[in-house]
Amino acid sequence: LREVSAVLAGHGLIVEDLASERTEAPMGGGTLFQMRALVSVPAGVELAKVRAELEKLAADLMVELKLESRA
Repeated sequence: LREVSAVLAGHGLIVEDLASERTEAPMGGGTLFQMRALVSVPAGVELAKVRAELEKLAADLMVELKLESRA
């Protein structure tokens, strides 16, 4: 959560809503952590750079990342 928030803030994105939860993993036991964030992207922000940095972070942390755009 901290690392993702730092990337978003570093690019000037505004977190409008954030929710996180821990759930039981459906297979193999253990616990999963999920985070969902709704962010506003100010004009001039290069989304490709934000996406690239988030994807690198996801690889480093070995987590799944899904980015969606709302029009």
